[in-house]
Formats: sequence, C-alpha cells, structure tokens
Amino acid sequence: MAKSKRNNPFSTQPPQLPIQASIPPEGAGWIYEAKLDGYRIIAFCEDGNVFLATRNGLDYAYKFPDVAKSLSKLSKGRSMVFDGELVATDSQGISDFGLLQSHLGNTRGVGAPIYCVFDLIALDGIDMRNELLSKRKERLGALLENSPPNLHCMGYVFGGGKACFDAAAANGFEGIVAKRLDSVYSGARSPDWVKIKCANVQEFVIGGFVRPHSSASSFSSIIVGYYSQNETASRDNLIYAGRVGTGFPKALRVFLENKFSTNTSEECCFAPNKNLKAKKGEVIIWLRPVLVAQIQYREMTKEGLLRQASFKGLRFDKDAEEITIENTNIPILAGGAVDSEKAAKTTKAASNLDSQKQAPISKTSIVIAGVEITNPNKAMFITPKTTKGEVAMYYEKAGERMLPFLEGRITSVVRRPSGPQGDTFYKKHPGKNLLNANIVEVSSSSGDKKTYFYLDSVKGIITEAQMGTIEFHIWASKVESINEPDLMVFDFDPGEGVTLKDLRRGALDLKEILDQLYLKSYVKTSGSKGYHVLVPFWPSGLWDEFSSFSKAVGECLRQEWPEKYTLNIRKKERQGKIFIDYLRNSFGATCVAPYSLRAKDSPTVSMPISWEEIHVITPDNITLKRALKLVESPDPWEGFWDNRGSFL
Repeated sequence: MAKSKRNNPFSTQPPQLPIQASIPPEGAGWIYEAKLDGYRIIAFCEDGNVFLATRNGLDYAYKFPDVAKSLSKLSKGRSMVFDGELVATDSQGISDFGLLQSHLGNTRGVGAPIYCVFDLIALDGIDMRNELLSKRKERLGALLENSPPNLHCMGYVFGGGKACFDAAAANGFEGIVAKRLDSVYSGARSPDWVKIKCANVQEFVIGGFVRPHSSASSFSSIIVGYYSQNETASRDNLIYAGRVGTGFPKALRVFLENKFSTNTSEECCFAPNKNLKAKKGEVIIWLRPVLVAQIQYREMTKEGLLRQASFKGLRFDKDAEEITIENTNIPILAGGAVDSEKAAKTTKAASNLDSQKQAPISKTSIVIAGVEITNPNKAMFITPKTTKGEVAMYYEKAGERMLPFLEGRITSVVRRPSGPQGDTFYKKHPGKNLLNANIVEVSSSSGDKKTYFYLDSVKGIITEAQMGTIEFHIWASKVESINEPDLMVFDFDPGEGVTLKDLRRGALDLKEILDQLYLKSYVKTSGSKGYHVLVPFWPSGLWDEFSSFSKAVGECLRQEWPEKYTLNIRKKERQGKIFIDYLRNSFGATCVAPYSLRAKDSPTVSMPISWEEIHVITPDNITLKRALKLVESPDPWEGFWDNRGSFL
C-alpha cells in the first residue's frame, strides 16, 4: 500500500544543541556517537524536493547537489525531516572541516561529501519531535537501511562513555556526543545531549588582521574574538581572544584577502583590551565583525588568549553575533547525570542572545546609515509580518551588493507608504522632496524632455525605504551613456500549465544559446513567477540595435522549441508556453533590480543565484530573512561587470 504523501508538519526547525562537559556522562540511559566536524544540516524532503537548511537558515542544496539528489531518491516523494552533519572525510574516515571547504572550492582529489544522519524528526507528515530518541533511532535505521553511499546512518554505542571518549581521542576524532535515549527533540540547547571534545575547536569572529609594514597585501595573522553571553552583540562586548597565524595555504590567503577587502572598517570592533595592539614593524587593519572562523587551539591562557591556534576554515552557516565561548565546566554528578541546575543556567545564558536578537523594535524612530526611519514598527508585509524598520535594515545589508546595479541608472520605484493594506503605486519621476538622489533630464523620441532620478549611494536606497519604497526598477543604460545600453534582460514569464521544471529548463536553454555566442549570462529569481537572465555588455551600440539583438536571441529559442516558447505578449498565446520577454531591452523600459524586494504579500526578493542553484531555488522562495543570510555569503555574481560582451 502506497504511503500517504502528506506535507511536513513544519518548514523550519532549529537544531537541537548539546551542552559541553569535560567528561562524558555514564549510565544505562546514555548512548554515544562520534562528534563530527562539518555543516550541521536539517534536511527537509517533500514531493521530491530537498531543502538542506544550515543553522542560520541557508539552503545548501546547491552546494551539495549529489546529497540532495540522493535524499530525493530516498524519499520517493514522501515527506521527511532529518537531522545530521554534512562532512568530508580523510583517508582514515575522520571528518575534516578543511576538506569540506576544499570540496566547496572544487579542489581535485577531495572525497565526495557525506550526509551523516543521526535523527529523524518528521515522517509522512507526522511530527516525531515528541517521540523518544530510542524510537526515532529505530525508525531512522529502517529508513536508511539501503540508502545511497553518500547518506550514512550514524552508528552509536550503548554505555561505556569513558571508553568511547578514549577511543575517539586515540583515533583522531574531534570528540563524542552523549545522548539520553529517553529524550525528546526540543530544538534547543539541552542537557539531554552532551558533547565532550578531544581537541579544542571553536568558532570565533574575525575582527581584523595583521599586516607587516613591508607587505602591501599579504597578512601574517588574523585577530579573533567572541561575544559575551550576557549581552546583545555589540562592539562593547566583542571580547578579544588573540591572534591566529597558521593554517593559511596560498590559495586560501588570496581568498581571505579578497573577503577582507570588502569588510574593512575604520574602527576597532573589540572591547578595550591591553593586549590588543600592533607590534613594531606591523599594522592592524580592522574589519567589520561579520566573518566567522573555525579555529583549533591547544589552550586558552588565564588572560583569555588562544595558544597554538590554527585556522580551519570560514563558517558561512553561522552568524557572527551568535558566537560565544563554550562552557566546558558543566559538572557530571554521581551516577552519570548532568547537574541540570547549573546546566540550565548555562543554556539560559547561551540562548540569551537569540531572545534579544528577536526582540521587536520599540522606538518611534531609528537611524540606519545616517537616515532616520520613522514608524519603524509599521507593517509593510503580511506573511510573515515584516516592518518598515526591517525593510530598511535589509537594504542596508544588501546595499553594497545592490548599488553596482543601481548606481548611475535611472530608477523607478514601487511604494506602499501606508503598508500592505494601503495604496501601492509606481513612481518614476522625482517629487519635490527628493533626498540623497540625483535628477536627470532625458529627451524622448519626440524631443520632449522628462525628468527622472537615479541613486549613487546606499544612503539613497535607505532613504527610499524610509519613504515606503519596496521595489527598485532600473534602466538598461547609465545616465552617462543614456543612448548606449549595457544590461540585457530576458524575463521568463510562465503561462498557465507551465511547470517549474519547464521554467528552469527554459532559462538553461537560453544560457546554452548565449554560451554559443560567447556571452556570459547570469540568472536571478524574479521574486514572483519566473526567472530573469541578465547579460552585461559594453555600451557600444544604440537602442534599436540592442533591442533587435535581444529579440533575435529569443527568436532562436522559439524556433528551436516552438511548442515551449513564445515571443507573443498576448496572454492567450502563452497557454502551456513560456513568454520570453525581451521588451525590457528598449528605451525607457525597466527591470526589477537585483536584490530588490517585491511588493507582494510576503517579502520575496529578486535574488542573484548561481546557475547551479537554479535546480533547487524557486522564483519566489527567497524571502527577506533568507536574503539577509545570502548577502553575507560568497557573491554568485562576482565579477559581473568584468564579463561584458558585445552585440555588434
């Protein structure tokens, strides 16, 4: 009898986290697993689709497509939610975070990643989080009995905690995790799970780097720290933890120097510390505290500084403001029980940051990037409720990525100043109270002059958010060469009956044609129904030539597959077909800017993605919350304007 294909009972789930102890708990009710060194992943499977959720909500399915494919094959359309760790292993079978990062860098010779699954928290629409771990393990084992090689059901040992720990240390493992068999899945830090480390490995925030006076680019060490558990993350409580000067091969140095160059700061982000100063012959370059490093070290001195510290990799799956020092002194009572009273105090302190981070804005106005945002609590989206302050904060974070596409281009905006229940309107001409923007007059084909505006700063973007702007739309040319377009856009608009698979195939079909023309193309979600494919050009031809070229490209696609694609704008001609909208490549036409929110019920974003990600990201499933994480990740469109082509 076929299983019912009910949806998962929840779509998000924070991972259950262990407390840390110096010795393992003992007793009949405990099991022991190896502690792994990789990415913690909650895997959601539903209708053949797979979402690999990191601790900070990113979807890593595009980074690990083989694992996602295996999970899809395993689930056979059933809904399932797993908890586990994505790892890469060395020749001895030991997980190594450095190897995992090498895989992401496409280094040859690195073994394929494995998803080591240790919990099953939903199956066939049934929430299993309140089931005992013993039952969840039983169901998990049966489910993964004949799974693909890159899906591994984590083994465990009953009893003998000290012996397990000694064996882990002798064989080079990071440590062990002890779990109570009678525990439920709380999705929080709990004394029911206890980790005991063989080696000191901890995440730290990178707040600066040290460069010798004699070097113009290379760094000798990075400066790291962590936040106090008792305060909201701020520069007043980022605690200096020392320098890390090893673990940087040449290729990694180049990568880090590039990351550092986009995050420099004029101010030190650490709380005052007498040990935090440059030595003779060197200079300290401060960074914004956004990058998280995984560091292995021998010990911490009485002054709180790392000794014999080595860099293991960057953690894009963890947010900097969550990084606190782990407590390694949770007492174990006689009989192997955890001192729950003291453990509770530790877990309360560890969760304090999360509760404060989620506190709503309570002020009547806030200042973001020098712009006063009035009524920051005003709702701008319905589901989930998203405020004006949150919209402005998103544009501050996304602004540096967004600005190269807005800067110097005539901009039109979509505003909803009264929120989602009020009027939403399109505005393309400047009003009387234009702030932090520039005015330009453009002659139409009839010779009439019309006034438009354009932006040249992140402050200008945030000023628009203050006035209720949700969407930003841009011209395909810059004001300095208004009659020479340089940004070609193809909008894939699905007609009724077109599947998501068809839509993705359409964008990829266009990419193949553009590849044959030696043109570099980029894809982004629309934040609505379709995908957008963009091509950068040198501004060397006029609008008629530009528009004709884009139509010819679309015509190639239509002629090759007339049953799939149409260039006819009439909706009745789109039944079962994809309309390739090339009309945005004409004088005065606009397209929604990369990183722009859309004025829908939900705060979806028109987000740049890589071509690999198109297989796992739908046009409308990147929301503001998820976009905030993505703008801190590596840029999938890096070098966009360095890859211009020619249409002449």
